[in-house]
Parts: sequence; structure tokens; C-alpha cells
Amino acid sequence: MAATENKAVCEQNSRQIAQPVLQGTSAVKIYQGSLVDIKSGGVTPATSKGSIFGGIAVEYAEVEAGSAEAVSNVRVMLRKEGTWEMNAQALTSADLGKEVEIVDNDTVKVVGETAGHKCGIIREVISATKAMVCIDGYAK
Repeated sequence: MAATENKAVCEQNSRQIAQPVLQGTSAVKIYQGSLVDIKSGGVTPATSKGSIFGGIAVEYAEVEAGSAEAVSNVRVMLRKEGTWEMNAQALTSADLGKEVEIVDNDTVKVVGETAGHKCGIIREVISATKAMVCIDGYAK
């Protein structure tokens, strides 16, 4: 049927999206600027054991303890693209252009011989412990 009146416009784009936080048996805290994973229909703080990198949280979100792996009604805004300053492990200038994997929700490292949970490519090595990392194409 053709539109005959104005309607509310709701958009989510690929660069930024609000996603529900997964509830756990202990409180779940997602910090602004941290890495997140997608698990069972919600997002959680990223870990090296994660399987789906969800992006970078651009705000803080907290969910109180509850049922394990229950999707809460709390949502957190994530960025899925861009180049971000990240804490890193043991970088050298030779790491420019290399892929990185997640160590925890605040740290990455250059992908080892057996690739872990990848989340981006180093675009600039700032120091041995900081890099600019492009997440385009890595966050789902």
C-alpha cells in the first residue's frame, strides 16, 4: 500500500548500531572504548576465546547479575568501522599492516602462528604498547 501520511524514521547503519547486552550470572559491564564480542544474541566484553568480534563500544552499559546468557533490555551503541587507538602487546615498527587479535576487552596483539580472535589491521604503530587499528570488515 502506498504511504498516505508521515511515519517515524528509524535507521541503523553499518557504522554504528545499538545492540542488546548479554546478561550473565555476574554483573556485565561494557566500558566506553572497549572491544565487544557477539554471543547468543547479545554483546559481552571481548575475550581471546570469543568467536565473533562485535565492534567498539562508544558508551558505557551495565547489566546486573541474572540468568546466564539471557539477552537483557539494556542496549549499548557500537561502532563497526573506523580506525581506533588500542592498547597492544610488544609492538615494533615492523608490525605496521599486520592483523591483530583480541587479548581482552582492552588489548590486542599481532596475530600469532595460530590465528586467534581477529579484530583488525595495524595502520600506525604509536609505541610498543599502542597502535591505531582499523576494524573495517572485522566487526560483524
